[in-house]
Amino acid sequence: MNEENTPVPGLGPPDLPGLEPPDLEALLQSTHQKLETLLADIDRTKEVTRPKGFLIDLLMPPNRAEEALVNILGRYDYWFEHHGPLKARWIFLAQSLGAVLSFWTDWLLKRANLLRFLRPS
Repeated sequence: MNEENTPVPGLGPPDLPGLEPPDLEALLQSTHQKLETLLADIDRTKEVTRPKGFLIDLLMPPNRAEEALVNILGRYDYWFEHHGPLKARWIFLAQSLGAVLSFWTDWLLKRANLLRFLRPS
């Protein structure tokens, strides 16, 4: 506006036919609320799809597999939140392979110690 309180063309709010400034404010406020509601609904429906743990189930005995899956899946939400879905799956795969390898390494070492114990001196 200039000194005589007359609007300067192009510097004020856009002229919307049939909307006075209070109506425009109410329209903006209701649109903002609807947008916030929509974004909150999207966040709530964004579901973390957890991996099934097929490798662990396939390559480990059931009691150890269940324990390993509980431990690894307990951290999956954190990985998903901080690293995204793709990297979280890679981390899950690496942790699963580590659990399987450590189980079988432990199993082999126990058998080797048993054989060494049974071998005649």
